[in-house]
Amino acid sequence: PAGARALSEVLAPVQFARLERQRWRDRANGLHPARAQAGVGDLRRIRGAEVMDRELLLELGLEELPASWLPGLTTQIGTVLEAKLKEARLTTEDPIETFSTPRRLTVRAEHISERQTDLEELVTGPPVSAAIGADGKLTPAGAGFVKKQGATDDQIERVQTPKGE
Repeated sequence: PAGARALSEVLAPVQFARLERQRWRDRANGLHPARAQAGVGDLRRIRGAEVMDRELLLELGLEELPASWLPGLTTQIGTVLEAKLKEARLTTEDPIETFSTPRRLTVRAEHISERQTDLEELVTGPPVSAAIGADGKLTPAGAGFVKKQGATDDQIERVQTPKGE
């Protein structure tokens, strides 16, 4: 895919303050090189289709930050991304990397899992006395619960909870 860039091309090099005006005057020539074409090594072949590696790069452009704030903010952005990925049940094979300059905070997560981990959830329905009739068949309340959950009659289990059965 056209437009894929290596990390070194995405992150601008840290500039000294004395060069700031000169780069502004020169319209930042050479600061952001032209986009490179994706190389064969950047692609993987899965079932005959070429796909990019699952990578997340989040870059925040900011006003000038005090240098004393950078270590804390850099750590915090990595921790927050890791927590949000975990909350979404996504895992990474590699540790999350963080980068910062006085005008930029960046976090990168490589090899993010293609799918979320499975979630097993116990859904309680109506009490047994309301869901199952005297003849042992589902009542309208029990049948409605089964239909709402997209299950079948044989998938329903009786579970003892603090509220009852």
